Amino acid sequence: EQINGGRSPFYFYDGNYYCIKKCRLKKIALSECVGATVVDEKNAFFEYLILRNNNGTFVINTDGEILIPNRVYDEIQYAGNDCVLVQTDGLWGVVSLDNIVLIDFKYEGITALWLHDQIYYCFENEEGEVGVIDKCGNLVISPLYKDIELLWGTNGSMWFKVTQDFVSYGIIDE
Repeated sequence: EQINGGRSPFYFYDGNYYCIKKCRLKKIALSECVGATVVDEKNAFFEYLILRNNNGTFVINTDGEILIPNRVYDEIQYAGNDCVLVQTDGLWGVVSLDNIVLIDFKYEGITALWLHDQIYYCFENEEGEVGVIDKCGNLVISPLYKDIELLWGTNGSMWFKVTQDFVSYGIIDE
């Protein structure tokens, strides 16, 4: 069974995980993978896979190597090709697949916003308001809104749909 309907290089068959590597199907022979399930299968299309077993959540690559081991973070979610969203002690941040902190753990929530080849993050503060930061953690949009969605971008400009009350909406640029 191919994970994520064909968009992922990973497969699951007969209780084992496999990946396509150099046009060959390779079994991932990690004891951690036995009984593990895919976290967020609809986003499992990168060159890494987030799995959860009884010991926690961990990340593997297509070589069958553990990139981020169990018990390091409370939660791990997909963000992009080279980083993941992680939660520890109730706060969210961003780490690289080398487990280097890219954005400190200080947000109540965080999601990735992709624009072509650029990544931004929508974050939630303690008051439940959301804003946007860039991949370095620099503030792009102050947390003044209840919801922000990336609409589109052209020639370096980004446009967002925002609401302050979940009833009326507006469009702003960065």
